[in-house]
Amino acid sequence: MRRRRSADDGAPPPAYSRSARPRRAPRDRMEPGEVVREAWRDVSTGVARPLLAAGVLALIMAMSGVWAARGVVDLSQEAREFRTAGASTAIMTMEMVVDGAVCDSLATYPGIEAAGALRPVAQGVRFAVSPSRAIPLFEVSVGFIDLLSVIGAARANPDGGGVSGVWLPEATAEALGLAPEGPWPDLAIPAGGQVRVAGLYTFPEDGRQQDLSFAVLAPVPAPDGLALDSCWAELWPATYEVSRLAVAVEPLRIDGSKAVNPTFAQLNSTLGEQFDGPARFAEVARAPGVALAGAASLAAGFVLIRVRRLELADSRHCGLSWATQGWTMLAEAACWILPAAAVAAPVVLIAALAGNPEPPGPAAAAGAMAVVCAAAGAAVGTLLGTWTIAERQLFQMVKNR
Repeated sequence: MRRRRSADDGAPPPAYSRSARPRRAPRDRMEPGEVVREAWRDVSTGVARPLLAAGVLALIMAMSGVWAARGVVDLSQEAREFRTAGASTAIMTMEMVVDGAVCDSLATYPGIEAAGALRPVAQGVRFAVSPSRAIPLFEVSVGFIDLLSVIGAARANPDGGGVSGVWLPEATAEALGLAPEGPWPDLAIPAGGQVRVAGLYTFPEDGRQQDLSFAVLAPVPAPDGLALDSCWAELWPATYEVSRLAVAVEPLRIDGSKAVNPTFAQLNSTLGEQFDGPARFAEVARAPGVALAGAASLAAGFVLIRVRRLELADSRHCGLSWATQGWTMLAEAACWILPAAAVAAPVVLIAALAGNPEPPGPAAAAGAMAVVCAAAGAAVGTLLGTWTIAERQLFQMVKNR
């Protein structure tokens, strides 16, 4: 049979029209509820590897958080050691010139935590338990007892007394037959009468001046004008600005022509003259632990997305938009970031509490910063990994498989 010719036979093909080009299907836009359900399906079925991801991130968070917290704890321990060793205590000496009341009042000045004055008594004191041995005796202002609690450990007599009695270092108490735990009885003196023991204090041999390591301290009222030999003040932060003690000097002329010049010393110079706590804390805050936590968690989030690149590229090929896929991946990441943080938080808190002589707030805050940085890094790594996956890579991925 002969085919009937059509009117269109031999006619030139129609001109190509841009409007006639087939259009891509519109990208799928999912509602927030659908995004959450899709993310939960991937998590519950194990496609998102939530257990592996949470375990890796919890390890990163715990290690970095403990590192940051312990850095602050170590700094607090160094500061406490510096103070209790007497390295932050400055001594201004001017024989029979220091005003005891003014020295006590220095404790109200900013940067001075405690202050007190003292002077030695030439004849010392003897007790009936050891009448042949004179023990050095120091008269001290009332504020000096508060200073003892800073540069060591002072314990009042459980029977009461406070400053109404003498204070003994542990070495003196042991020599007089007093038990360390107390309560301590009154001590008899050869001339008759008894002396009340107000408390004991520690004064270890750690490099500090040992004048008070074997002595008896007798608190005396400090009315204005009471002249003592030296004023001790605990300066904190310990920048050793001895000029802060100059207000305790009562000018006294000798022979009507010379002023008594004060001499300044450090109770314990073996640990250095200064301990700049704020600067040291800033160094700890800039430690690489937080940055390493963010970088490691970013890499973990990125890798966890890249291992699913074929699946994600296929979803893009089916019309899923990058924004929707990014929100879905973030929702999946939240399902392992939050549990990882919940596991790491108690570990960091324990690290901030263990052996910390100060309130745990700053140490816990430093550890929490590392945990938050790791969580942010994981989220950024997830988005970055999602952004690197494109639909055009799908066929190359299939071919490579």
